[in-house]
Amino acid sequence: MNLKNETKKIQILSKLEEASSFWSRNKGLLGRSALAPDEALWIRRCNSIHTIGMKFSIDCVFLDSKMRVKKVVSGIKPFRLIWPVWGAWSVIEMTAGFAQNKFEVGDQLHVGH
Repeated sequence: MNLKNETKKIQILSKLEEASSFWSRNKGLLGRSALAPDEALWIRRCNSIHTIGMKFSIDCVFLDSKMRVKKVVSGIKPFRLIWPVWGAWSVIEMTAGFAQNKFEVGDQLHVGH
């Protein structure tokens, strides 16, 4: 899948993986040693995350049910916890530093094939 920022009229990612099952949401990025700069994981039905057991830092973009950005958290190091984001319905996890200048609170995103 790909990810676009409709507000900024830019394509963000061409390799967006979806985690929608119970097991894929719970596993998240655990077990991976890194993400490519153009890769990200979209976790549905998720408004908080942890990086316990991860091997690399990430950026996260929390979205509401209409795919609007609720919060952007950058440079989350391993063994950290991000508390629930009010109104968030899903989160996109990506390589640390990737979210910079690509997302702002209120931006409308779109996932397509």
